[in-house]
Amino acid sequence: MYCLTKKKHQVIFSSFLVIGFITLIIIVNYITKDKHPVWDLSNEFYTSDIIGRIEKTSIWHRGTGFKIINNDNRFLFYPYTSELNNKNKFRYFAATGDSIYKPALSDTLKLFKNGKIYRYTFRKYDSLGKIIRE
Repeated sequence: MYCLTKKKHQVIFSSFLVIGFITLIIIVNYITKDKHPVWDLSNEFYTSDIIGRIEKTSIWHRGTGFKIINNDNRFLFYPYTSELNNKNKFRYFAATGDSIYKPALSDTLKLFKNGKIYRYTFRKYDSLGKIIRE
């Protein structure tokens, strides 16, 4: 009859604990990624052809959300403040009625306000939620 020593029991038990812990981390990571829409919304913004007038802007998922008049989509992006936009923060500067233009897959959104054009570049994420353009 085969008999395991106390030390072998401890090794087997420890191995199961480690494997279980790693499995739990993978499952939690998978579940939370699917429930956090930032990556999908960021990609939707990047791949969308956006043209129209702003209905409203908001802070959303630590980024800037906006809605276009007569468009059911709500867009999320993470704009940079720079010389391209006279260092105006999009979420506070853009107002209802201002016009926006961004071709699909473009890295720049144009804001038309008071006869001037302000350009905003933005952060982009890969499918795993990692920043690929800072």
